[in-house]
Amino acid sequence: MNLRVFEAKKSATKARRHKETQRDFVNLRTFVSSWQKISHKETS
Repeated sequence: MNLRVFEAKKSATKARRHKETQRDFVNLRTFVSSWQKISHKETS
């Protein structure tokens, strides 16, 4: 396997991992905002 192929695979893996991290972050933000709404209802 030559170096260019290795670098391409590495960057593809990094991009995929970054996309998954972004998706997890969006899911977390959605979860937190919905949780805040729920807890806000309970306090009021």
